[in-house]
Amino acid sequence: MATIRVGQTVETTGEQQGIVRYVGPIHVSDGTFVGIELPTPTGKNDGSVRGERYFTCPPGHGLFIRDSSIAAIISQPVPPPPSTPKSAAPKP
Repeated sequence: MATIRVGQTVETTGEQQGIVRYVGPIHVSDGTFVGIELPTPTGKNDGSVRGERYFTCPPGHGLFIRDSSIAAIISQPVPPPPSTPKSAAPKP
């Protein structure tokens, strides 16, 4: 599977879809975990695990799973629009 990154919309093997908010280790277990914000309160947390915050979302909307539990990457994050440097902005 392709690299999982923050901002991607993914589907889990449990057929839940959500936005990746964190990828990395968590303090209660070894290995890499994916923190997902779900659109409905079908998760297990608010982006924290046993008092340690990894991302923020409403209570019950957060889920931490191993990357092997990602079934599909649905969409990539939308990049922010390019900013125009002040020196390149047209002068009135």
